[in-house]
Amino acid sequence: MPTVAAALLLLTLDWGGQIEGPSGNAWIFLALTVSAASSEVGALFTAIYVVLLFAIRSVEDGYRCLIFTIPLLLSAAVLYLQFTGRVAVGGEVFGDPSVAHHPVATMSAVAKHLLFELLKGDSGHHAFTLLISGLVTKLLFFCGVYIVISTRRKFAPRVQKLRLILAIAAIATAVLTLAAALYNFGSPCCERHATMRQEYVFITIGSIASYMAARWPIRGRRHAGILLVCSMLIPLAVAIPKLKTEYLGYAETWRADNQTWRSGRSAGSSMQIEQAVPGPISGGLVITPGTYQSGSSARNDVPWMLVFFGKQSAIVSAPNGAQNNDTRQ
Repeated sequence: MPTVAAALLLLTLDWGGQIEGPSGNAWIFLALTVSAASSEVGALFTAIYVVLLFAIRSVEDGYRCLIFTIPLLLSAAVLYLQFTGRVAVGGEVFGDPSVAHHPVATMSAVAKHLLFELLKGDSGHHAFTLLISGLVTKLLFFCGVYIVISTRRKFAPRVQKLRLILAIAAIATAVLTLAAALYNFGSPCCERHATMRQEYVFITIGSIASYMAARWPIRGRRHAGILLVCSMLIPLAVAIPKLKTEYLGYAETWRADNQTWRSGRSAGSSMQIEQAVPGPISGGLVITPGTYQSGSSARNDVPWMLVFFGKQSAIVSAPNGAQNNDTRQ
């Protein structure tokens, strides 16, 4: 949430007319610092944004410009620790091993997934539903923002530059997080990663729509509200069945997680890992049921869980309690 809120703050400050005032640089500094310290994704966004700021000199020359080196250095530190402490280890490959940690194969996989990842929605049962809902939602959002911003006739050149910086930084972050997931995991990864990418895409659309509206405004704004409301209702309508299923399965997920935790904290060298059916929104991976020993080369979370709880073995149950006699050394 802080990662997305920080990037979104830059857009809302623009819409509120605050980013061009005397306190504009202070707000940008705050947003970038929060973003850099919140997660590796936020650090990546901050690094790109600050580099673009320096490149086109859209901030004041001299000492005022130097303040942005603080979030830049903070983001560099976070990214360095992330790479050395996690990526370089190479222990999280649960996708295609021919893609993970292979730069050329990763770039090929990015080209394969990129267009769909950027255009799709964030909720849907099938690829076609995802794509159509995403395209319609983003088009409505773009048109709504474009109409609203068109009514504001004057914009300083600096504000327009900041809009381009935000758009480029946000879309670059979405693309690079996809590449990072494919490189580290061998797959586009998880539901939360997809959600983050979609949020950066919407920030990009909002910033581009604002830039174009200031440059080529149109008259009238009576339909803007309807367009923006529809851009929210369409993804909500697609997500409602999933939300219902998620809610109905929450009790079982809670029970399984608590049982696993209690087992891990109990005495003895073995633990029981309970599983629930992954939620259609929260998602998750199902671990192959069976018995796992410490030091296992299994490409799932069990080896890490054994280290965390200090156990020598784990018995993993299938979702809903079904058992499997598969044993892995």
